[in-house]
Amino acid sequence: MRLAAAVLVVLTACGAGSRTPSWPRSTPHDPDGGESLEPRMATSILAVERTPEPAEKAAAAVRAEKAAERSSVFDSVTNAAGSGGASSSTDVDVLNTDDIVIEINDD
Repeated sequence: MRLAAAVLVVLTACGAGSRTPSWPRSTPHDPDGGESLEPRMATSILAVERTPEPAEKAAAAVRAEKAAERSSVFDSVTNAAGSGGASSSTDVDVLNTDDIVIEINDD
């Protein structure tokens, strides 16, 4: 019984299957070569611009008016604070345009 099992294992292991290796197999190639890289023309183009409603126009005008008021208040506060000290044009940050070299030792 053991002999029959051993013969069966040997015959299946040494069977005459395919003569080429089963791995790695190359992928099958499509006959058309895949999708083209050429740009395609759009079939339809749609551009829509929504016109604002009168209420939206009025709300935008109110917001712009409030922003202008805040800006004028901010300018008056900064001018009042800046008149006692250095002028704001001399407080400009200067960018460092020199080359920065970082050396790394491999020790």
